Amino acid sequence: MLLLPNSPEFALSFLTVAHPGAISTTANPFYTESEIAKQAKASGAEMIIMMPCYC
Repeated sequence: MLLLPNSPEFALSFLTVAHPGAISTTANPFYTESEIAKQAKASGAEMIIMMPCYC
């Protein structure tokens, strides 16, 4: 799951994940914790890529 704003980091992360054939989903960093958790669970996300300021 990509939890990033529209930024160069988002584009680079998306391409890096897609290159080996992995599937990514995106989440808005302004979602609440419960919204992010619900989306992560529903998508079966195994990893979340985010900026340190969103920890």
